[in-house]
Amino acid sequence: MNVFFLHYILPQYVSVNGTLSNAKEYDSDESTDWCYKLTGQVGNDSYEAMVYPFQLGMGNEITDLWIAYIYWNGELIVQNDYSERIDYVPKKYN
Repeated sequence: MNVFFLHYILPQYVSVNGTLSNAKEYDSDESTDWCYKLTGQVGNDSYEAMVYPFQLGMGNEITDLWIAYIYWNGELIVQNDYSERIDYVPKKYN
């Protein structure tokens, strides 16, 4: 599901140059980075995911990403440990 999410869901939110849009911004608590809730539909199916993007450089491009969880049709199907950050290069997935 992480691979499906990276290739088909995330490009709807992250542009080729790494800018994040159309995501709801959340701050889970004061000691963490900002996170983003992504919600939407794929056909008749619905998803909700919480992602933590990490940015580097002057343009704030997203360089790596932690997908904390993915719900598919209301069922938790992916829950990743913080150590499972993904080296995320948007150009690779768009």
